[in-house]
Amino acid sequence: MNRTIDLGSVKAVLTSPWALQELMDDGGRERVRNVPEGFSRIPLIFRCVRLRCNTLARVPIHVFENGKEVEHYPFEDSTPLQSLVWLTEAALLLDGKSVSVILNTDDGYDVGIQWLNPFTVTVKERLDASGRWQRMFWQNIEGQRFPRGRDFWTQDEVYYTREFSVLSDTGSGTSAASVALMDGETTYNISRFLKQFFKGGAMPITMVTVPKETKEAERTRIEDFFKRAISGITRAFRVLAVNEQTEIKTLTPEIKSFDIKALDAHSIEAVCDAFDIPTSMIRGQAKTKAISDTERESFVNDTIAARAGYHQLKLNELLKPYGYSVDFAVEEMPEMQENEEERASAVLQYVNAGFSLAAATAILGVQVPDEFQPELELSKQRKLAKPIEIPKPTNGQVAMVKAEMERWQRKAISRLREGKPAAVEFESMLLPDAFKTHVGKLLVEARSEADIKHIFAQIVENA
Repeated sequence: MNRTIDLGSVKAVLTSPWALQELMDDGGRERVRNVPEGFSRIPLIFRCVRLRCNTLARVPIHVFENGKEVEHYPFEDSTPLQSLVWLTEAALLLDGKSVSVILNTDDGYDVGIQWLNPFTVTVKERLDASGRWQRMFWQNIEGQRFPRGRDFWTQDEVYYTREFSVLSDTGSGTSAASVALMDGETTYNISRFLKQFFKGGAMPITMVTVPKETKEAERTRIEDFFKRAISGITRAFRVLAVNEQTEIKTLTPEIKSFDIKALDAHSIEAVCDAFDIPTSMIRGQAKTKAISDTERESFVNDTIAARAGYHQLKLNELLKPYGYSVDFAVEEMPEMQENEEERASAVLQYVNAGFSLAAATAILGVQVPDEFQPELELSKQRKLAKPIEIPKPTNGQVAMVKAEMERWQRKAISRLREGKPAAVEFESMLLPDAFKTHVGKLLVEARSEADIKHIFAQIVENA
């Protein structure tokens, strides 16, 4: 874009590699105006939606018919279960609602289900003839309305789920993509700005001022040069010879003056927050592998497991009339299996180091099924009943050792009453380090004041 401006004693030629009104106009064809366009144009939102859906779809799902595990659920022939979960999650992330129509024999299935594009579905509520609220669903696609032959589907004919919203109780809820759209658009506009900049020959908005008496041919030559220069990057490095009175000024800041990296990082973090995804899973920039593994585990435990529980609840409501139910086995995911193997190895190391099995599982946070709790309790009692070997103090030290034991016992009980572990560190010049370590292991397993007193009673008795 070139524009000649008369400034009195000089004439200025204003050049730009793109039309400013196109860059600023909200109605421009490249502007992201809604979530569907955001999903189609913003790689970050596209990536986050697919990551959430793909990870959720990897959760093993067990199907039960009247309590007995089976291979398929009722709608398998029309929409496989994993596909239904993927599509439902995608709809919730993008539009805040998901609607699937339950098919009948007229559609060629004994029973089936068809997912609908949520952006084509309208959900309304009204009072029916009996005075009860009735929920209605219909679909509009390129001017055609479905279902054919009647006005709407009823609640009993659809599988309908929605995200929570403080603005409405029906229709679309608050989707992750709608929350992330503004920050996602920032990353998009950064890319768009850079594309336009380099497409225009990497040339900023520039003003060329020439003396007013400059001949028309010379002024035209300068204008023609900038027209050619901004027409493409291949002409970005042409040379223009001008007289000393001609002045070329750059009006826009240089690219390096924009902290694009910081803007991009801020937007990425905000979008990841909206989708409950650790940033390292999007950009792979965790400082260490341990941090990356921890964040991935947190994503599975805190985000995917929660969503799996939500879908399990909704699907069981759908399948209950057919005598079916599903169970999302998050613990069977490869990530969780690796974690269980690491914990099992850590438990073995603790046991080999002298801790009881009960103490090792408690330290590592291993969830032990109820049927094995008696064995853990027996393991703890055997450990507590094991004689404690301590160096025999001399006659002059017996009273001092007992006094130390009483002080340590009071400190451990006080800690337990505060809701903290009884295994409190204890400083004493009289007690050997190996002995203090051994008593500390016993205190790890103490769950009551009686346990603590039992431990120290043994010590005093043996002393």
